[in-house]
Amino acid sequence: MSGRAGTDDDGLAPVTDLFGGGPRRRPDSPPRARGGAEEGHGADPDGAHADGAAVPEDAWRPPVTGGVVSIAGGVPADVASGADDIDTADDPPRSPEDQQADAERISMRTLGRRGVSAQELRTALRRHELDEDILEREVERLSRVGLLDDAQLAADLADRLQDRKGLGHQGVVGELRRRGIDQVVIDTVLAEREDDDDAAETARATDLATQRARQMRGLDHETAQRRLSGFLMRKGYSGSVVRAAVRAALDPRPASRGGVRFE
Repeated sequence: MSGRAGTDDDGLAPVTDLFGGGPRRRPDSPPRARGGAEEGHGADPDGAHADGAAVPEDAWRPPVTGGVVSIAGGVPADVASGADDIDTADDPPRSPEDQQADAERISMRTLGRRGVSAQELRTALRRHELDEDILEREVERLSRVGLLDDAQLAADLADRLQDRKGLGHQGVVGELRRRGIDQVVIDTVLAEREDDDDAAETARATDLATQRARQMRGLDHETAQRRLSGFLMRKGYSGSVVRAAVRAALDPRPASRGGVRFE
Protein backbone atom coordinates (compact mmCIF):
# COMPACT_ATOMS: atom_id res chain seq x y z
CA MET A 1 0.00 0.00 0.00
CA SER A 2 1.49 3.39 -0.98
CA GLY A 3 1.51 6.40 1.22
CA ARG A 4 -1.20 8.11 -0.79
CA ALA A 5 -4.49 7.79 1.09
CA GLY A 6 -7.55 6.53 -0.73
CA THR A 7 -5.63 4.78 -3.62
CA ASP A 8 -4.51 1.18 -4.28
CA ASP A 9 -1.04 -0.01 -5.14
CA ASP A 10 -2.07 -0.47 -8.76
CA GLY A 11 -2.97 3.16 -9.09
CA LEU A 12 -6.72 2.68 -9.30
CA ALA A 13 -9.13 4.24 -6.89
CA PRO A 14 -11.01 1.70 -4.74
CA VAL A 15 -14.65 1.05 -5.50
CA THR A 16 -16.77 2.15 -2.57
CA ASP A 17 -20.35 1.02 -1.89
CA LEU A 18 -22.94 3.75 -2.16
CA PHE A 19 -24.26 3.05 1.34
CA GLY A 20 -21.08 3.47 3.35
CA GLY A 21 -19.38 0.13 2.78
CA GLY A 22 -15.60 -0.10 2.45
CA PRO A 23 -13.71 -0.86 -0.74
CA ARG A 24 -15.03 -4.03 -2.36
CA ARG A 25 -11.72 -4.90 -4.08
CA ARG A 26 -8.77 -5.67 -1.84
CA PRO A 27 -5.52 -3.92 -2.47
CA ASP A 28 -3.86 -7.17 -3.54
CA SER A 29 -6.62 -8.20 -6.01
CA PRO A 30 -5.74 -8.07 -9.68
CA PRO A 31 -7.45 -5.51 -11.91
CA ARG A 32 -10.43 -6.68 -13.97
CA ALA A 33 -9.64 -7.66 -17.51
CA ARG A 34 -11.16 -5.59 -20.28
CA GLY A 35 -13.35 -7.23 -22.90
CA GLY A 36 -15.03 -9.56 -20.41
CA ALA A 37 -18.61 -9.60 -19.28
CA GLU A 38 -20.14 -6.26 -18.46
CA GLU A 39 -20.59 -5.39 -14.81
CA GLY A 40 -23.68 -7.05 -13.42
CA HIS A 41 -23.88 -9.46 -16.40
CA GLY A 42 -22.42 -12.89 -17.12
CA ALA A 43 -22.45 -14.11 -13.53
CA ASP A 44 -25.25 -15.39 -11.41
CA PRO A 45 -25.85 -14.65 -7.72
CA ASP A 46 -24.22 -17.97 -6.73
CA GLY A 47 -20.85 -16.84 -8.01
CA ALA A 48 -20.58 -18.58 -11.37
CA HIS A 49 -20.14 -17.11 -14.83
CA ALA A 50 -22.63 -17.99 -17.59
CA ASP A 51 -19.89 -20.11 -19.23
CA GLY A 52 -19.47 -22.16 -16.04
CA ALA A 53 -16.20 -20.62 -14.76
CA ALA A 54 -16.04 -19.89 -11.05
CA VAL A 55 -16.03 -16.27 -9.92
CA PRO A 56 -13.31 -15.37 -7.35
CA GLU A 57 -14.63 -14.53 -3.95
CA ASP A 58 -12.95 -11.12 -4.01
CA ALA A 59 -14.41 -10.16 -7.40
CA TRP A 60 -16.37 -6.94 -7.49
CA ARG A 61 -20.16 -7.26 -7.34
CA PRO A 62 -22.67 -4.44 -7.78
CA PRO A 63 -24.22 -3.28 -4.53
CA VAL A 64 -27.82 -4.18 -3.79
CA THR A 65 -29.57 -0.99 -2.89
CA GLY A 66 -33.12 -2.23 -2.43
CA GLY A 67 -34.37 1.16 -3.45
CA VAL A 68 -37.87 1.81 -4.78
CA VAL A 69 -38.16 2.79 -8.40
CA SER A 70 -40.88 5.35 -8.99
CA ILE A 71 -42.87 5.66 -12.19
CA ALA A 72 -43.61 9.12 -13.40
CA GLY A 73 -47.29 9.76 -13.60
CA GLY A 74 -48.22 6.99 -11.16
CA VAL A 75 -49.14 3.30 -11.64
CA PRO A 76 -52.35 2.44 -13.53
CA ALA A 77 -55.10 1.35 -11.19
CA ASP A 78 -55.64 -2.00 -12.90
CA VAL A 79 -51.92 -2.83 -12.63
CA ALA A 80 -51.72 -1.77 -8.99
CA SER A 81 -54.70 -3.93 -8.10
CA GLY A 82 -53.39 -6.96 -10.00
CA ALA A 83 -56.34 -7.04 -12.44
CA ASP A 84 -55.73 -8.86 -15.70
CA ASP A 85 -57.90 -6.54 -17.70
CA ILE A 86 -60.18 -3.58 -17.37
CA ASP A 87 -63.87 -4.17 -16.82
CA THR A 88 -66.01 -3.30 -19.78
CA ALA A 89 -69.68 -2.48 -19.92
CA ASP A 90 -72.15 -5.31 -20.42
CA ASP A 91 -73.15 -6.07 -23.97
CA PRO A 92 -76.41 -4.42 -25.01
CA PRO A 93 -79.47 -6.70 -25.15
CA ARG A 94 -80.22 -8.34 -28.47
CA SER A 95 -82.98 -6.88 -30.55
CA PRO A 96 -86.13 -8.94 -31.28
CA GLU A 97 -84.99 -9.29 -34.88
CA ASP A 98 -81.64 -10.73 -33.82
CA GLN A 99 -83.32 -13.11 -31.39
CA GLN A 100 -85.72 -14.31 -34.07
CA ALA A 101 -82.82 -15.00 -36.41
CA ASP A 102 -81.06 -16.93 -33.65
CA ALA A 103 -84.22 -18.92 -32.91
CA GLU A 104 -84.58 -19.97 -36.55
CA ARG A 105 -80.95 -21.00 -36.78
CA ILE A 106 -81.12 -23.05 -33.56
CA SER A 107 -84.38 -24.71 -34.62
CA MET A 108 -83.05 -25.83 -38.00
CA ARG A 109 -79.92 -27.22 -36.42
CA THR A 110 -81.92 -29.10 -33.76
CA LEU A 111 -84.46 -30.54 -36.20
CA GLY A 112 -81.66 -31.63 -38.52
CA ARG A 113 -80.35 -34.08 -35.95
CA ARG A 114 -83.53 -36.01 -35.14
CA GLY A 115 -87.24 -35.58 -34.67
CA VAL A 116 -88.04 -33.57 -31.57
CA SER A 117 -91.19 -32.72 -29.70
CA ALA A 118 -92.40 -29.17 -29.14
CA GLN A 119 -91.25 -29.35 -25.53
CA GLU A 120 -87.79 -30.57 -26.50
CA LEU A 121 -87.43 -27.65 -28.91
CA ARG A 122 -88.50 -25.20 -26.19
CA THR A 123 -85.79 -26.62 -23.95
CA ALA A 124 -83.17 -26.19 -26.67
CA LEU A 125 -84.21 -22.58 -27.33
CA ARG A 126 -84.27 -21.64 -23.65
CA ARG A 127 -80.63 -22.60 -23.31
CA HIS A 128 -79.82 -19.64 -25.56
CA GLU A 129 -81.62 -17.09 -23.35
CA LEU A 130 -84.27 -16.07 -25.83
CA ASP A 131 -87.31 -14.07 -24.77
CA GLU A 132 -90.30 -16.27 -24.06
CA ASP A 133 -92.48 -14.61 -26.69
CA ILE A 134 -89.78 -15.16 -29.35
CA LEU A 135 -89.49 -18.78 -28.27
CA GLU A 136 -93.22 -19.48 -28.47
CA ARG A 137 -93.48 -17.70 -31.80
CA GLU A 138 -90.84 -20.01 -33.25
CA VAL A 139 -92.55 -23.14 -31.90
CA GLU A 140 -95.87 -21.97 -33.36
CA ARG A 141 -94.26 -21.23 -36.72
CA LEU A 142 -92.68 -24.68 -37.01
CA SER A 143 -95.91 -26.39 -35.91
CA ARG A 144 -97.86 -24.46 -38.52
CA VAL A 145 -95.60 -25.59 -41.37
CA GLY A 146 -95.54 -29.20 -40.14
CA LEU A 147 -91.94 -29.40 -38.96
CA LEU A 148 -93.15 -29.92 -35.39
CA ASP A 149 -95.81 -32.63 -35.03
CA ASP A 150 -96.04 -34.36 -31.66
CA ALA A 151 -98.73 -36.79 -32.82
CA GLN A 152 -96.65 -38.02 -35.76
CA LEU A 153 -93.55 -38.21 -33.59
CA ALA A 154 -95.42 -40.26 -30.99
CA ALA A 155 -96.65 -42.72 -33.64
CA ASP A 156 -93.18 -43.13 -35.13
CA LEU A 157 -91.60 -43.61 -31.70
CA ALA A 158 -94.22 -46.17 -30.68
CA ASP A 159 -93.50 -48.28 -33.76
CA ARG A 160 -89.77 -48.12 -33.20
CA LEU A 161 -89.96 -48.82 -29.48
CA GLN A 162 -92.16 -51.85 -29.93
CA ASP A 163 -90.41 -53.33 -32.96
CA ARG A 164 -86.78 -52.65 -32.12
CA LYS A 165 -86.74 -52.58 -28.32
CA GLY A 166 -89.69 -54.86 -27.64
CA LEU A 167 -91.31 -52.45 -25.19
CA GLY A 168 -94.79 -53.06 -23.88
CA HIS A 169 -97.59 -50.52 -23.65
CA GLN A 170 -96.44 -49.05 -20.35
CA GLY A 171 -92.85 -48.87 -21.55
CA VAL A 172 -93.88 -46.96 -24.68
CA VAL A 173 -95.95 -44.51 -22.63
CA GLY A 174 -93.05 -43.87 -20.27
CA GLU A 175 -90.64 -43.17 -23.12
CA LEU A 176 -93.05 -40.80 -24.86
CA ARG A 177 -93.54 -38.89 -21.61
CA ARG A 178 -89.79 -38.60 -21.24
CA ARG A 179 -89.66 -37.01 -24.70
CA GLY A 180 -92.02 -34.29 -23.51
CA ILE A 181 -95.13 -35.40 -25.41
CA ASP A 182 -98.44 -34.50 -23.79
CA GLN A 183 -100.42 -37.35 -22.22
CA VAL A 184 -103.53 -36.51 -24.26
CA VAL A 185 -101.53 -36.89 -27.48
CA ILE A 186 -100.05 -40.17 -26.23
CA ASP A 187 -103.45 -41.66 -25.37
CA THR A 188 -104.93 -40.58 -28.71
CA VAL A 189 -102.07 -42.01 -30.76
CA LEU A 190 -101.94 -45.35 -28.94
CA ALA A 191 -105.73 -45.75 -29.07
CA GLU A 192 -105.65 -45.38 -32.84
CA ARG A 193 -103.05 -48.10 -33.33
CA GLU A 194 -104.65 -51.25 -34.76
CA ASP A 195 -102.12 -53.60 -33.19
CA ASP A 196 -102.22 -52.09 -29.71
CA ASP A 197 -104.98 -54.22 -28.21
CA ASP A 198 -104.50 -56.75 -25.42
CA ALA A 199 -104.20 -59.72 -27.76
CA ALA A 200 -101.45 -58.05 -29.79
CA GLU A 201 -99.65 -57.03 -26.62
CA THR A 202 -99.73 -60.59 -25.27
CA ALA A 203 -98.46 -61.97 -28.57
CA ARG A 204 -95.50 -59.59 -28.61
CA ALA A 205 -94.64 -60.43 -25.00
CA THR A 206 -94.87 -64.17 -25.69
CA ASP A 207 -92.53 -63.94 -28.68
CA LEU A 208 -90.05 -61.95 -26.62
CA ALA A 209 -90.31 -64.36 -23.68
CA THR A 210 -89.79 -67.40 -25.92
CA GLN A 211 -86.61 -65.92 -27.37
CA ARG A 212 -85.33 -65.05 -23.92
CA ALA A 213 -86.13 -68.49 -22.52
CA ARG A 214 -83.63 -70.06 -24.91
CA GLN A 215 -80.88 -68.36 -22.93
CA MET A 216 -82.07 -70.01 -19.68
CA ARG A 217 -81.29 -73.61 -20.47
CA GLY A 218 -80.23 -75.57 -17.44
CA LEU A 219 -82.15 -73.41 -14.96
CA ASP A 220 -84.88 -74.87 -12.80
CA HIS A 221 -88.43 -73.83 -13.61
CA GLU A 222 -88.85 -71.46 -10.67
CA THR A 223 -85.61 -69.53 -11.36
CA ALA A 224 -86.38 -69.24 -15.06
CA GLN A 225 -89.89 -68.02 -14.33
CA ARG A 226 -88.65 -65.37 -11.90
CA ARG A 227 -85.97 -64.04 -14.25
CA LEU A 228 -88.21 -64.05 -17.28
CA SER A 229 -90.99 -62.22 -15.42
CA GLY A 230 -88.58 -59.51 -14.30
CA PHE A 231 -87.27 -59.13 -17.84
CA LEU A 232 -90.76 -58.57 -19.27
CA MET A 233 -91.80 -56.20 -16.51
CA ARG A 234 -88.74 -54.02 -17.19
CA LYS A 235 -89.88 -53.87 -20.80
CA GLY A 236 -93.12 -52.27 -19.67
CA TYR A 237 -95.64 -55.13 -19.93
CA SER A 238 -98.52 -55.37 -17.49
CA GLY A 239 -98.75 -58.10 -14.87
CA SER A 240 -101.48 -60.07 -16.65
CA VAL A 241 -99.58 -60.01 -19.94
CA VAL A 242 -96.35 -61.08 -18.20
CA ARG A 243 -98.01 -64.08 -16.55
CA ALA A 244 -99.56 -65.26 -19.79
CA ALA A 245 -96.33 -64.83 -21.77
CA VAL A 246 -94.15 -66.58 -19.19
CA ARG A 247 -96.57 -69.48 -18.92
CA ALA A 248 -96.53 -69.92 -22.69
CA ALA A 249 -92.75 -69.61 -22.99
CA LEU A 250 -91.94 -71.97 -20.12
CA ASP A 251 -94.21 -74.83 -21.06
CA PRO A 252 -92.85 -77.67 -18.84
CA ARG A 253 -90.63 -80.09 -20.69
CA PRO A 254 -89.34 -83.50 -19.52
CA ALA A 255 -87.14 -82.85 -16.53
CA SER A 256 -83.56 -83.99 -16.19
CA ARG A 257 -81.55 -84.31 -13.03
CA GLY A 258 -80.96 -80.93 -11.47
CA GLY A 259 -84.11 -79.28 -12.78
CA VAL A 260 -86.10 -78.50 -15.88
CA ARG A 261 -84.20 -77.83 -19.12
CA PHE A 262 -85.69 -75.47 -21.65
CA GLU A 263 -84.72 -76.13 -25.26
